[in-house]
Amino acid sequence: MKKVLLAFTLIIAISFTMNAQCSDLFISEVVEGYGNNKGVEVYNPTESAINLSQYKLKRYSNGSATSVATFDLPSVELMPGDVFVFTNGQTTVENNGTSPASDPALRAIADGLDTGYPGVSYANGNDAITLEKTVNGSDEFVDIFGVIGEDPFEGQDPRIGWANNDGSVTTVDATLVRKPSVSAGVSSNPASFDPSDEWIAYPAGVISTMGSHIADCQPAVCVMPVLDFSTWCEDSESFSMRIFTLSSTTGTYTISDNRGSAPAAFDNSVTDQYYGNYPDGDGEGVVLTITNDESGDCISSSLTETPYYRGSPNCDSLVTSGIQDLLLTNTNVFPNPTQDDLFFVSDEMISNVSLFDAIGKLLIQANINSTNGQLDLSDIPAGIYLLKIDYDENNSSIQKVIVE
Repeated sequence: MKKVLLAFTLIIAISFTMNAQCSDLFISEVVEGYGNNKGVEVYNPTESAINLSQYKLKRYSNGSATSVATFDLPSVELMPGDVFVFTNGQTTVENNGTSPASDPALRAIADGLDTGYPGVSYANGNDAITLEKTVNGSDEFVDIFGVIGEDPFEGQDPRIGWANNDGSVTTVDATLVRKPSVSAGVSSNPASFDPSDEWIAYPAGVISTMGSHIADCQPAVCVMPVLDFSTWCEDSESFSMRIFTLSSTTGTYTISDNRGSAPAAFDNSVTDQYYGNYPDGDGEGVVLTITNDESGDCISSSLTETPYYRGSPNCDSLVTSGIQDLLLTNTNVFPNPTQDDLFFVSDEMISNVSLFDAIGKLLIQANINSTNGQLDLSDIPAGIYLLKIDYDENNSSIQKVIVE
């Protein structure tokens, strides 16, 4: 037998480790910047996609016990571990120059834009913001930022809004990001609100934190084996797939295809295995699917091998073309090694990027929607990481990143 073509793929699938609290959406970030640079980020900590159509954001202004504005979230699926970013959408100067346009960079991050004053995104640091869910025709609190019915500006000079004891964490002129340990929203109106309990404060104007959220309710990586798929010519009438293990992993895996072969267990201890026998030259590709048997919520990955004849139909002329979903992209990642910012430039549209540590924990996830972008890795400890880059055409690539 002759080895015709070497094709390989690195497969990483995503599953979730959950605790009891990670059961519904919550507010993961509030931006209360200068002017109308304001926004709210909503995070899905669950293991399932959630349709946002039953959720809404509301603003309770200046101590009011009733909301003055509502934004209905759109009927879209928010995937596990993903966020929905809602920002002020004002593009012109209004109200005789006292109401400026929001920053275009902020609007570019948004999945949803507010429609105008007195919308939710016009909240100041003394306005409570809620995430509510319609259940049996009534709106129920899912999360509350601040205290409904309380105006912290009363008696304050200067006005810092809700704050901790030393005033280092306030709700005025600040970006507040939910701490990773938070796994659920505040479902009843609190008696008081100390933002330092659950929120990390950044200066006003910081928006690089929007678009992803790091939490203990976080995707873990279910690592599939790195396999070498090779097409082997059996005779002039047929070929088979031969599988080698390039890196060993624990667990068991099932190999199946789209050509009717019976699924087979993949054994990492065996040097090489054959799977399936297929007729040559029928013009049909073989899609191999690999599934992690020990974690049912892992996403299976696949590799397509398409055999065809070149020249006379004999074993010597059989060739194959491999179509890999992963690793076949021209993306330049630099500088690598890095100490702070990591840049990437691609010849394809990048939808999002994810950074994983050596044990598979997701550290950073960011929406890009461009052919280039950057990640701030200044808070990432020195070590070796995997950068997963997802493209608009449902392809992905993975690159090793070294942080010094």
